[in-house]
Formats: sequence, structure tokens, C-alpha cells
Amino acid sequence: MGGKKVLVIGGGAAGMMAALTAAEAGHAVTLLEKNGKTGKKLLMTGNGRCNVTNACDIETLLDHVVSGRNFLYSAVYSFSNQDMIRFLAESGLETKVEDHLRVFPVTDRAADVLRVLEERMRRAGVRVRTGTAVRELQIDGVCRGVVLGNGDRLEADVTILAAGGKSVPGTGSTGDGYRMAEAAGHTIRPLRPALAPFVIREGWIRELQGRVFGDVRLTVAGDSRRKLYDGRGEVLFTHFGISGPMVLAAGSYCAEALEKLKELSARMDFFPDTPAAELEKHFLQLLNENGKKQIATVFAMLAPKPLVPVLLKKNGIREDLRAGELPRGARQALLGDLKSMSLTVSGLRGFKEAMITQGGVSLDEVDPVTMESLLVKGLRFAGEVLDLDALTGGYNLQIAWSTGHAAGSGIE
Repeated sequence: MGGKKVLVIGGGAAGMMAALTAAEAGHAVTLLEKNGKTGKKLLMTGNGRCNVTNACDIETLLDHVVSGRNFLYSAVYSFSNQDMIRFLAESGLETKVEDHLRVFPVTDRAADVLRVLEERMRRAGVRVRTGTAVRELQIDGVCRGVVLGNGDRLEADVTILAAGGKSVPGTGSTGDGYRMAEAAGHTIRPLRPALAPFVIREGWIRELQGRVFGDVRLTVAGDSRRKLYDGRGEVLFTHFGISGPMVLAAGSYCAEALEKLKELSARMDFFPDTPAAELEKHFLQLLNENGKKQIATVFAMLAPKPLVPVLLKKNGIREDLRAGELPRGARQALLGDLKSMSLTVSGLRGFKEAMITQGGVSLDEVDPVTMESLLVKGLRFAGEVLDLDALTGGYNLQIAWSTGHAAGSGIE
């Protein structure tokens, strides 16, 4: 095959897209994957269903990018979410759009997305070498290839580093790409877990472990009460804190501040559409009409049932207390917890539970059109190794597709 000799390090979404794009352009491409098979992390996405992208317009898609929005303009417009949907359709895999415009294969199988990528690589002539770890890049003024874990050297005109981040290390994302990029002279922006659940300091929340609340408003603030996140959605209480799609998003927006401040203050509103005064009026009516009943019974007429025993205990209120005997201060404390439950965020769960990595190769040192290093000729980047991250909903995979396509395009 003619063209340039191209090496791709990493057989994830970005690496496979880069490899097949370069091969379809006529280059001789070898993909190196240290795992025994490609796409190990891809198979886990969307709980095994693979949320391949999001069907929103491009500007809305970019608005869901937490780090690197402006950098992505060229890559996303050159290979957009609609381009990815067409790519799959042309390869024989139709997609469907679900809530929040999330796009899935109609088969609900991530394995089918992987099959398409592997088949396209095979047809384009990509040589795939699994079980092949890369030790370092060969750099002599320019990038001339790689040194494998066994000491063998592979030469290349272009090397694309798509080795992933540090999240879910069981899939092979153990930070190798950052080490290699740094050795090549690149700046690595601080690495943090992103799309990770909150660890909450207050121990009483463990009594709500496993409980899910469907529409809660979550507000997180840092020093000087500076608001870091304000959103609505589902909250899952766990043995360590809180999780759920909205909480994961909050984790990405708050990761940097949490690293600096060590603790953040959070508030949850279980009645986001009901003003506090109206909720209090309703509670007073219930208390007046059911004064002889136990407070646990009456409070359950207002509050979500799983919260009742927990909040009564938290505020030192006996469950068998008559509703009519509830002191004003206790009533206000219960209402306060329903409208503005105060929590202390003491951390994020680590990289093992984070969906993606925040931080990575500095975007100031990468060409946003070609993903080529501005420091080392012949070296390109794609995917999570870059300082790019987004919210849940297919946006991070679209970053992988777009940057992978950009890295594999325009090789001369």
C-alpha cells in the first residue's frame, strides 16, 4: 500500500476511528493495542448498549463540553454527530434516538458498534496487533515511531497517540499516554476523575443507601458561596454519598474546585417546583387536620416516603410523636431538609469509578485541525489523552470520533 506509514497507539474508540480514517485515505496503518482485544472500554459504554453520540445540533453539543469547547470546533464540524450516525448506517448499523437525544444502535448492543469499526478497519487494510504494549515514543527531533514493551522498534512517518485516560483502569486506561506525551515534551494538565460520584461527609445519608429520587435540584458552591453547579435530575443515595447522571455532571464541573478546597457545600431541593412558603402552608394544614396522628404518618403525606424516618431521626423527632405536638422549630427543620438539605461534599470517587478523565495533554500544544503536536513533528493525538471532557449523553464518545477522525485525516 502507498502513502505514509502510520502507527496508532490504542484500540479504543478514538484510536480505531483514527486508524480506519488514515487507512481509507491510502496510508499503511498498524494499530497497537495492549489488551487482548480492541474496544474493551467501548463495550462498557451505555451499560453495554453504547450511547454512540447525541442527536442535538452542534452548538448544543459543544455546550455540553466541560473542558476544551473552543478547541473542538474544527474537529466536530468536520466529523459531526450526524456524520457518525451516517457512518454507522452506511456500515449496516442503524441507530435510534432516545430521551435527551441520546443515540444508540437499534440492536442495543455495543458489540455491534465495535464490529462495525473492526470490519471497516479490516476492509481498509489496518493491521491490528493486540497484546502489544508500547513502552515509549521514538523521538529524535521528530517522532519516528515507537519502542514496544519487548524492546522492538517500529518505524513510522506518523504516530497517533490514542492511549486513553486513567478512568476505569481495568479496561487498560492506566495513563500510559500521559507518560509518553510528557516524555515527548508535552505539558500534562492536572488529571482528575470526571463524571464521578460525590463522596458526602454526613454519615446519616447511608440510611438512604439504594434510594433513588427522580427530580431533585442540586446546587453546589465553593468558597465565598460561589455557585459551581445548579441542576435538576435524578439522585441515587449510596453507601459513600450520592450518584446518578446529574451528580456525575456536577462532579465534572466541581472537580477542580474540590481539588483545591477539599470540601464543597451542596444543597438538595426535593420540591423544586414548590415555593417554600407554599410547602409550609400545606404542611401546616396537614398537621392541623391530623393532629392526633403520629408525625411519621402525617409527614409521609408530604415528604417522599423513604425520607420520612431518616429526616425524623436526623432532627431528633420521635416517630410516634403526635403531629399536633410538633414544635415549630422541628417543623421548620423538616421543611428545611425538604427544600434545602445541606450536605458537605468531601471528595469524588476515584478513577476506578469515574467515567472519564479530566485533564491531559495541553490543548495549547496541539493543532485543533489535525490533532498534530505543535512541539514534535509526526506526532498526533486523539481521544481522552487530550485535555477534553464532556457531560454524559454521548458527548464524550463524539469527542473520540471527531478527534480520531481529525487525527487520521490530512496526513501528507
